[in-house]
Amino acid sequence: MKFRDYVKYSDITKNLSEQQANDVMGLFKQINEGFSVEDMKNSIKQVLKNIKDYAVISKVFFVLNEKKFETLLNQHLLEADLLKSPGLFDSVMAVISKSKFEEAESFMNDLTTNNIIKNINSLTKSSPTNLLKLCNQKHTKILEKLFPKLMSAKLSNTTVGPGEVLLTFLSNEVSKANVGDLQINGNEIEVKSTQARMESAMYGYGSAPTVLMNLRNDLEMLGYIVKTKTGFSFTAQEIKQLNIFFQNQPDKIKQISKLLENALEDIMKNKHGIELWNKVFNGKQIDEKNYNKYTHAEFFKLYKEADGFKGILFINKNTYSAIYIENGSDLVKNAKYFTLGGGPAYDKRNGAGVPQLSLKI
Repeated sequence: MKFRDYVKYSDITKNLSEQQANDVMGLFKQINEGFSVEDMKNSIKQVLKNIKDYAVISKVFFVLNEKKFETLLNQHLLEADLLKSPGLFDSVMAVISKSKFEEAESFMNDLTTNNIIKNINSLTKSSPTNLLKLCNQKHTKILEKLFPKLMSAKLSNTTVGPGEVLLTFLSNEVSKANVGDLQINGNEIEVKSTQARMESAMYGYGSAPTVLMNLRNDLEMLGYIVKTKTGFSFTAQEIKQLNIFFQNQPDKIKQISKLLENALEDIMKNKHGIELWNKVFNGKQIDEKNYNKYTHAEFFKLYKEADGFKGILFINKNTYSAIYIENGSDLVKNAKYFTLGGGPAYDKRNGAGVPQLSLKI
């Protein structure tokens, strides 16, 4: 056994008697020379029977099984296509090496037999969940230490978002996708860390704010509103003005509905949102919350169609909360978990910002 191995293991044997320390080092020497734990089971039993310190026994068992754990982990990373994730192997080994042997062994067994996340389908249901709580709870101690490391793990020469390596590592039903970020049970999805900017080169969403801004200009020119700020989103004051106007002049509703319909066609390039405008601007009370909710849902539909993924899995890398949005109705249903707004330039460059979703949980 090399000198550095003696130094490495000296912390384990420092509180043992000289004879016990020598016997334990003898076990380590045998395992380093290629003997298996099975071959050594009688000598292991003999050496450890007089050691009363459970912590020492646990560390000895870990060292004796370390090469097995390393082999299992390397094979798992190979199968998950994660060998190119810098430092991932070392991060995992560092965490399990500081765990009790039984916990480390149980974790490695469940990891390599796909028993960490019990129900991967829970990730693609449109209701809030927590990634840590989705995992097998008997591994919570290890996972609480691994999650911060794996949440921000990267792949060499490849752009990945927070959570992608984590999910690929934890389940063999998750893999890198061709269109979206990940493939979960055959469905290609995008993974976003808290925020999603709904833009795509195919649809040229940069023009949408301009069209909406022009719509507000038209409404002001017709005397329906007095704009209270620049940008393309209707302000609460402007919506209040519209409500009052419609209450006083209900015959004007058809005129504004036509304006909205024309603007929608310019923005969406299809008929998806016509129903939206009929719902929101149909003579009933207009409110800012519903306006934002339904317009973002329509943008989500187009964003999804343009980029070809099935849905978006939003992950909060700090709380591990997650929610999956597959369509506009999912977004409407779960709107309370999001801030619906624009990008940094949403109100600062005449509406040049892109519609954006921000997870709040």
